[in-house]
Amino acid sequence: MQKWNLLVHHDVPGAFHMALDEVLMNQVRTNASLPVLRFYTWKPACLSLGYFQKAEQEIDMDACRRQNIDVVRRATGGRAVLHDEELTYSIIVREDNTLIPSSITQSYRQFSEGLVRGFDQLGIPAHLSGEETLRVKDFRSSACFEAPSSYEVVVHGKKIVGSAQVRKEGVLLQHGSIINKLDADLLFSLFNVHDEKKLAVMKRFLLDKATSVEEVCGKILSQESLIDAFSSGISDALGLDLIKRKLTLEEEEMTRHLMKTKYGHPSWTFRL
Repeated sequence: MQKWNLLVHHDVPGAFHMALDEVLMNQVRTNASLPVLRFYTWKPACLSLGYFQKAEQEIDMDACRRQNIDVVRRATGGRAVLHDEELTYSIIVREDNTLIPSSITQSYRQFSEGLVRGFDQLGIPAHLSGEETLRVKDFRSSACFEAPSSYEVVVHGKKIVGSAQVRKEGVLLQHGSIINKLDADLLFSLFNVHDEKKLAVMKRFLLDKATSVEEVCGKILSQESLIDAFSSGISDALGLDLIKRKLTLEEEEMTRHLMKTKYGHPSWTFRL
């Protein structure tokens, strides 16, 4: 079994999370760290944008400020995700690791199988969707959970995890949002759409495509139970020996610096 680090961070701002993922990518690239499985929650709630999204065109920044919701831009692609009642995971590993398929699609499938095993431990009947051919015309809004992709984790035909992957300088980062509770009204209140009929259609479309732990189980599950299930599921799927650790002082300092100079700075968030 391969030894990987397990890191857990609760109630931390979005810019810190994005900065830390980049710091850990550099640590893994230089072999200063073992590969990483990390789980984290966000405080305050945060809307994360895909790398290529046009923030000022798509997002109502005044609405975000009024509702105390941060906005950050991810290093990965995809669409907007509201990080509120959810758990985020990230996987950081060198591309030359013998456990990792060279194909992005197959590695995505491998990680998703670990998530399915985690849901199984929670008594939730999740499975993988098949390969999808993306058609932009099928999308109704800027919301991540509307957009299909290959090997999504679905329950009763609805997407319950939204994930994205990027590979840079020989290191793979995949992170994703495991939805505990889906608040479509809050999500769509943050978009630059002010036609009530159009908003109603968009919400209905999202709710037809996405689900949550609360909808499936009838209640929100504790973060601790989610972390236990998904760390076990992913480690089983990949054959890992997880070693829990904390950040080093150097990693903490590098993260704070990158948070200030990049992920918490308007030049990155708004692509100025």
